[in-house]
Amino acid sequence: MSQVILRRTADATVSTEEVLSLVGETVHGRVIHHSGDNVLVDVAAGELDTLRRKLTGWVVSPQQERIDVPDTRRRLV
Repeated sequence: MSQVILRRTADATVSTEEVLSLVGETVHGRVIHHSGDNVLVDVAAGELDTLRRKLTGWVVSPQQERIDVPDTRRRLV
């Protein structure tokens, strides 16, 4: 299973509610987090192409490892 980020664009033909039901029923995945038009799901690696075909107008991208960003704030001693 891999985590995939789904982001709705202005050209999306599928609503967010339809995506939430699609992930559970058709793709056999689970929704980890949902916020507005962004959805984080856990699906099998082979289902990624299926998601891309069915979610016209959505950005479907596998979640990568986090990159540590250095803290550049000034510190007063």
